Amino acid sequence: MKKTPLILCMIFLSAVGCQSVPQLLPENKIITPTPTVLDQTPIGQPTTLEQSKLAPIVETKPIADKPNTEIYVLEEQTTNDILTPVQGKDYWNVDVNKFVNQFYRSHDDKYDFLMVFPLDMLPAYTSNVINREVKGIGIDSVFSNNATKNLKAVVLSDSYRIWYGTKPNPPNFDDNLRTISLHEIGHYWLDYINKPMGWNGDFGHYPYNLDLFSGDSSFVDPMAYYQWIDSNDQYKCVNGNLTSHKFSKLSLYLMGFIPAESVPPIYLQQLKDKPNDDYYNTWGPNCDQPADFLSTNTITIQDVVKKVGDRVPTVSDSQKNFKVGFVILAPKGQSVPPNFIEYVKKYQSALPGDWNQATEGLSTISY
Repeated sequence: MKKTPLILCMIFLSAVGCQSVPQLLPENKIITPTPTVLDQTPIGQPTTLEQSKLAPIVETKPIADKPNTEIYVLEEQTTNDILTPVQGKDYWNVDVNKFVNQFYRSHDDKYDFLMVFPLDMLPAYTSNVINREVKGIGIDSVFSNNATKNLKAVVLSDSYRIWYGTKPNPPNFDDNLRTISLHEIGHYWLDYINKPMGWNGDFGHYPYNLDLFSGDSSFVDPMAYYQWIDSNDQYKCVNGNLTSHKFSKLSLYLMGFIPAESVPPIYLQQLKDKPNDDYYNTWGPNCDQPADFLSTNTITIQDVVKKVGDRVPTVSDSQKNFKVGFVILAPKGQSVPPNFIEYVKKYQSALPGDWNQATEGLSTISY
């Protein structure tokens, strides 16, 4: 099954940059030889791209599919107010704070997450945390916008790149694209324990040498890409591009969906570094790379809690049911192609079931 090149990352509005991470792509399994670092420009500085091919019409009303299901269209009030081109690049940046402020001037504060689909190409898929008051997940709380109290994160989808690049044929909408939604929403809680735990990987994604499913090769966590496991004294790589996704017990705990006592041990495969190969030494080997493993370390949830503290709120008090809004973000004076609306609806239709399944029925998403 053909997959589409993707770049995923997370952004915090208290910070100004974005990290690129491996692509969910069987043919080009990762960005090699090292992760590409995107321009460290503040959120809201971004590119130009063939706007002239879309007829200018102002679209301001929500697009109703069926009762209680809406896809909103938000047009920026002035040119390059929210969407701005990055000089010399083929993508645009989104000023997330300006987007949030404009959205909540005309909409109720009822959503936990907003999935935003700009009508311009972006540098990456990103998750932008707006408000978070959770302890014990390896990162501080965030309160970045006074326009909303309930909004947790804004997910920016680079789906327009895929949709536009496949015209006139319908774009492919496969399992990897569906997993992106789980991945980016998951960034609200995950995975920020790498650094305090002393693991490899980057700030936000599980490293390849971490076995989160106790030797079970049936699943990969949406926040991981590959997973090396010790199966009957043989090291085996599980490819996240070709394997079903669900959140591991460790992730479910950090998300507030299960108690600490329900988290089984996880396993860290210690491997020998390769000289002059920073990417390998940071992430671990891909499934098609030879690897020199030294040993396997067992890590318990008690080890995690010692490093990051108890999760607050606890599973008894944590939120488990979420409302998600879908928004198409249009540049000033640009119409929304009907086929793109239908494409966004595919994401909207798939998300509730995918989320419920990935969280083992412990959490729901509605509109």
